[in-house]
Amino acid sequence: MEVAAISPPEFATTPSSTNAAPPLAPGRGLDTDQAGGSENLVLTEDPDTVQERYIVRQGDTLMNILLRAGIPRAEAHEAVNSLQGVYDPRRLRVGQHLDLELQRAAEQPDGTKLAVLSINLDFSNDLRLARAPQGGFDVETAERQLVHQTIAASSVIEDSLYVAARRAGVSDEALMELIRLFSWDVDFQHDVHAGDAFSIAYDEVATPDGEQHRVDKLEYASLTIQGRNLEAYRFRDSRGIVGYYDSTGRSLRKWLMRTPVDGARLSSGF
Repeated sequence: MEVAAISPPEFATTPSSTNAAPPLAPGRGLDTDQAGGSENLVLTEDPDTVQERYIVRQGDTLMNILLRAGIPRAEAHEAVNSLQGVYDPRRLRVGQHLDLELQRAAEQPDGTKLAVLSINLDFSNDLRLARAPQGGFDVETAERQLVHQTIAASSVIEDSLYVAARRAGVSDEALMELIRLFSWDVDFQHDVHAGDAFSIAYDEVATPDGEQHRVDKLEYASLTIQGRNLEAYRFRDSRGIVGYYDSTGRSLRKWLMRTPVDGARLSSGF
């Protein structure tokens, strides 16, 4: 069985940057503002349309956020009422994102109009409220356009595995997967020393704004511990069953039976 679908040298590279903000569209300006306890990010395309992002802070409600955006009270009430039976605005949590598309034109007697409201529900989904052509608002749940990327990193351990991984840009979630893979063969509390090394390659899924990341699958990992080299390759067989194997084809399935690593003690324990 061929398990070396990924060549280790291919991943012994500097990690790709995962925190870069997405580029703005041509001709779009960027302004930031602080208003009423909510961080307000304004993306302006033309004088009549603006896109604003609000990050919910302590004490915020959907109604007062809409009012601070300049939306008339009657229209704000209509928008909030349109969510009945679909989403309870009281579920807004601190740190949650709200994206507003507003229409502002001098000839509009009522001033600002709400065109679109997007509420981040979870990692994969948004709630979208949009002005309907016939009046009122339509509400739907929409899947977010997640960004898939491969992260590769390697580093020599100087202080601890955790510090080396953070320095190389490896997420805690990916490091936990590496530790669980090799926990059958390595005592991470005592076996890891300065001068040892690791390499890792994993597929990551990120939200469009780049602020949330999840490990999709670990593709390859290696540890060099006191001159002993350990490797793990992800392999899918003809039946579609996925497993991890070392360079000799030995299954690492037994690692799945190990007690999960507690992420809260990563920094001090490893």
